[in-house]
Amino acid sequence: MKQAVLVLLLPIAAALELGGALPTQRRPRLANQGRPAAAPVKLHQKKHINKTVEAASKFPVNDTNALAHPMVRFFSERDCKGQSTKFDFSSNAFLTTFKPYIRNLGSVKLCGKGTMFYYSSPDMDMLALLGHIRRCGPELPKTQDECECRTLSPQQKKLVESFTLQYAETSGAVMNFEAMLVAVSLAACAAVAAPA
Repeated sequence: MKQAVLVLLLPIAAALELGGALPTQRRPRLANQGRPAAAPVKLHQKKHINKTVEAASKFPVNDTNALAHPMVRFFSERDCKGQSTKFDFSSNAFLTTFKPYIRNLGSVKLCGKGTMFYYSSPDMDMLALLGHIRRCGPELPKTQDECECRTLSPQQKKLVESFTLQYAETSGAVMNFEAMLVAVSLAACAAVAAPA
């Protein structure tokens, strides 16, 4: 048995010993060693990159064509009084900064142009929509300097669990979204009210 093991291991040991005696080739040190190398850019990608750069230079962003970025401040008290927290993105219970306002949202201050929809479920389901606050139109500035305060009803205050914040360039886009929400709500109510 020992002889069989030695017969198997002897050629392996000899190869390892012989491999150690062979001269090794050293590679020159690469500039990006330790970091992944960038993939080569293909011809069709180069054309797309060039077109994108050309389009960006033809249409720069300025005060007249920049998108408005809305911002909201949440208050536990009525009429936007007391401590507040600023949000410039949608949220639910996932964020610890939003947790004090879950089922305790007294009032909201919306600044800039945009729409805030608030929901009675953490997953922002369309059928859980409680209401919205909208600031849009060409007469409003895109900056966050001007704000509007809205106090929620006592019933809504105890139900809010999430919200979405969306920019709105024109009131038409928001009106279409609202019409869709109303249609879905009416269809859901009709389905529940219909006798089986």
